[in-house]
Amino acid sequence: MSEKKHLVSVVIPVKDCEKTMPDLMKSLQKQDYPNYEVIVVDSSSDKTPKIVEKHGFRLVKIPKTRKRNTNIARNIGWKKARGNIVAFTDGDCKVSSNWLSELVKGFDSDEIAVTGGGIKRWGESFFSRYHDWAYRSGIPKIEKEVIFDEKLYADKQSFSDYELIVGMNMAIRKKVLRKVEGFDENMHYLEENEIFWRIIKKGYKLKTTPKAIIFHKHASDFKTCVKKYFSSGRGVGMFIRRYPKSDFSKHRLRLLLAFAFFLISLPIVSVYNLFLGLGFFLAPLLLTASYSVKKSFKENSLEPLLYPLIDYILCGYSYHFGIAHGLLFKDST
Repeated sequence: MSEKKHLVSVVIPVKDCEKTMPDLMKSLQKQDYPNYEVIVVDSSSDKTPKIVEKHGFRLVKIPKTRKRNTNIARNIGWKKARGNIVAFTDGDCKVSSNWLSELVKGFDSDEIAVTGGGIKRWGESFFSRYHDWAYRSGIPKIEKEVIFDEKLYADKQSFSDYELIVGMNMAIRKKVLRKVEGFDENMHYLEENEIFWRIIKKGYKLKTTPKAIIFHKHASDFKTCVKKYFSSGRGVGMFIRRYPKSDFSKHRLRLLLAFAFFLISLPIVSVYNLFLGLGFFLAPLLLTASYSVKKSFKENSLEPLLYPLIDYILCGYSYHFGIAHGLLFKDST
């Protein structure tokens, strides 16, 4: 089957996205790929449904009596999809005109079950630039085509070399979604990693398609960033409980133990020598300082010089406390 004969179903879980939906809907109408449908799975209380209907796309409402989260919405959407490929994005995104065509190109062999593209900022706030420029940002930097098997996928799951596909910009073969029984509706965070792991375990591979670009409204304030990193860490903790023997789980447990050792050692060192304790406290800033200085020169901006401190709070404290929370507390929908 030629690439353009694939019917692609675009599934979008949304809740109260009236500010961003007009731009998303317009960007979907401008796709250079000819054969697609759009299914918006909505649980909004604002004007989002009216915006979807205005643009002529299919709207599926989640009943108020039913539990709601992103994975529940995705499962509702792909089960109603007519396409043999299901693409996913979110309500706070807009997509490039070649988004679908580039995602579909990635399915050039039967072993490829998932494709996913790059993410750029939509907006010019300080934290939007942080997510684009920082060394340890949780936003993946997909700049080249990579095929992931189980080993490479585990190896790449680190902040410093984060080239992995994420849920806001991905496409999955519908037959594979059926085979793995869709998304885990108890996973609120890191949900794409969980389903990708099950897909890889079935013998399939993932492929990055860097030209399939979306633009995302990154968290624009510090409080939201802290919550998102904590949530991401919580997802890691949930993943570890489900798959404790995976290389990813073992790696993240080692990081958590190292963080716990740091927290325990810090007051002991500080009591022994206050200046030594201060140095011990600030030492993690050096991990990304060199990168941030280079980025500052490259972007002709002083902002990146603040990034090591933000990395320290977000990737250090918020993320690792989130992992601990996910490990200690049971899932709930």
